[in-house]
Amino acid sequence: MNALEIARAKKLYDQGSARKLYNYIKKYLDRHDPYAPYFYSTISLTEWNESYEQGESRRVKLLIESADAGVPEAAYQLACCYLSGGDGVERNWNTALKYIKQAMEKNYEPALATYAVLRENPSNFD
Repeated sequence: MNALEIARAKKLYDQGSARKLYNYIKKYLDRHDPYAPYFYSTISLTEWNESYEQGESRRVKLLIESADAGVPEAAYQLACCYLSGGDGVERNWNTALKYIKQAMEKNYEPALATYAVLRENPSNFD
């Protein structure tokens, strides 16, 4: 996805239109675009009949796919999951740090800010 396509997907996400977002990213999923799984991880449609746990599992797998392909937003979301123990993953400081650093390598601002907080107050995450 180019910058304009990513911006359009973000706009659809911000508007809360899961159906429109899914329809928009489907062609990028078929092309194995690295950003597509990231956006796909943000939605669940009722006809998928996913349990909460299935949705969490799908989300983490898709985030890993995108993060491993170099998408900083996905890496940061994974870091947050591993910092908090959210989305069905156990808290893991080392894994969280791996993904924060990965996002930082792309100068992703939220990752830079989170890392600064972690360095200043590491005891908050024990």
